[in-house]
Amino acid sequence: MYGSAGPTVLVCVSVAALVASLVVAGLNYGVRSRDMFMNYRAIQRLSVEAEAQQQRGVFDDDSVRKLSERYNALLDDSENHTSADYGFSDPTAAVSKWTLRATRVLTFLPYIALVVPILVVLPFAAWAFRGGQ
Repeated sequence: MYGSAGPTVLVCVSVAALVASLVVAGLNYGVRSRDMFMNYRAIQRLSVEAEAQQQRGVFDDDSVRKLSERYNALLDDSENHTSADYGFSDPTAAVSKWTLRATRVLTFLPYIALVVPILVVLPFAAWAFRGGQ
């Protein structure tokens, strides 16, 4: 169906899929999103506690200091942005163009890698609709 280049095409597609899956796994999106969610929930609980203290009128210097310390500790535990994030948001930031380009490529690599299997399936679909001839 793919002619004499068929095995080569399928090996290349397999290697591209492997590379894309390794890149995505290496970026730890699942772990990072879970950590960010847990940090967000902790800050949200602290916010509710501060609002409750404010409604009860029990704000004194000691309680404000403790809330501030807990808030700063939560900020210290949260994930910071990458240098590329600062480069995207601030054109004057000292971030190399190579870093910005590499970040863009890594972000879109999984989506680009989906194009290759689709291109491989198209000739198969055309072959199947012709009745396998």
